[in-house]
Amino acid sequence: MATSSAAQIARRYYEDVWDQGDMEAAEELVAPEIVLNGWAPGLEGLKEVIVGTRRSFPDLKYTIEDVIQEDDKVVVRFLFQGTHRGVYRDIEPTGIEISYSGIGIWRVENGKLVEHWSNVDLYGLMQQLGAIPS
Repeated sequence: MATSSAAQIARRYYEDVWDQGDMEAAEELVAPEIVLNGWAPGLEGLKEVIVGTRRSFPDLKYTIEDVIQEDDKVVVRFLFQGTHRGVYRDIEPTGIEISYSGIGIWRVENGKLVEHWSNVDLYGLMQQLGAIPS
């Protein structure tokens, strides 16, 4: 891979890995020992989360609204959209089109994503799926 900015790497992560389900791109962009701060153990755990989420929302799409880079860190503000067509967190498929916003903060080292923090509106998602009251 030619040298890419941290912002380009983060953008490709959402567009190629999540939107397209490209696990080869995941291996190219994400360090095997990535620290995901509480939500998946390393690259293999991340790939399991991606595959499971894509099974639940097969038409999922990340719309990137902002990308801000400073040194080795990138902040991505996004909108996640998809149709609930598979079991998600023990919630049977509803057919509901959902959307929620989020922010991911990435640290990039040697051309790979090595650490991640996020803040996403899972409460809003659960409301949309009917798992908790509106």
